[in-house]
Amino acid sequence: MKLAIIAAASSPHTAKWANMLSERGNKVTVFSLPEDKAEHAGFASEVSINYLGIPQVKGGIKKNAPELKRMLAASGSEAVCALGALDYGFMAMYATRRFAVGILGRTSHRPAKGRRRAP
Repeated sequence: MKLAIIAAASSPHTAKWANMLSERGNKVTVFSLPEDKAEHAGFASEVSINYLGIPQVKGGIKKNAPELKRMLAASGSEAVCALGALDYGFMAMYATRRFAVGILGRTSHRPAKGRRRAP
């Protein structure tokens, strides 16, 4: 299966997920913002890494969506997973309006009115 991971290539967690999925026979491509270089993350040689053109500080989360959409189509990815709900997750949602996207990450939210958070 061809899988796309939209996440920081600099993260060892991204490398672990990509390597594990690749070891299981999947073709894995990581799409990352340009400032998140994979220099020390430890990716297997079978994992492809593509960097988007616009850094996050210049509006890259939304502005990279058209480029990411083209790159995903060219890669032939059958499934998309984003690691990081507030940055890469939003970028994945902007770019993949036709795909089902799994987003892993932690976000905080306010409890519904009248409810307290569990301790």
